[in-house]
Amino acid sequence: MAPAFLVDGLTEKKIVQRLCNGATVRLTGLNGKDVALEAIAKAAHSLIALLKGRHYPIVLIVDREKRPQSALEMEEELAALLKGLGVSTKDIIISCPDRMIENWMLGDERYFDEVYDIKISSCCEGLHGKREIRRLMLTKKITYHEVSVGVDLFCQIDPGRVAASSQSFDRFRSRVSPFCPHWLATPSVEAPSGGG
Repeated sequence: MAPAFLVDGLTEKKIVQRLCNGATVRLTGLNGKDVALEAIAKAAHSLIALLKGRHYPIVLIVDREKRPQSALEMEEELAALLKGLGVSTKDIIISCPDRMIENWMLGDERYFDEVYDIKISSCCEGLHGKREIRRLMLTKKITYHEVSVGVDLFCQIDPGRVAASSQSFDRFRSRVSPFCPHWLATPSVEAPSGGG
């Protein structure tokens, strides 16, 4: 059975469609820092009911944004809310990027250095990832568009390097890699050095 993903944005949808071939992807229809976790759980519950029995697992990805709880606490709270709605949590995986999907992109410092000649000097988690990528790209006169540049960038980063620098991505990767092995189980590979 193929996995299904419930995501809160178009960028995430396009990324999953490209990297986890065969996975069904649905938008929750709820995106933003002010959306209550209860509302997200209710929307996810409805989608899970439609997908249950046809997909395993169902992966819910929700950005932490500016919410006060940590990404891990948010994952646990969403699991409790879904359980309260009658969802079997053994069939779902909940993952919350800290703070947004762009933070995971920033987790591959080597990629930014080798491809864009951009040095990343801060931890990738907790900061406003989208704003940081836009700022960094502008230093190279590149305009960051989420659904084009962002999707292409995410599809080229090394999941091993991102997992090493992002606890939220490391949790996501360890839980989801058995179901999307082509993408997430790929180990970091050292690029061959130049020279001849």
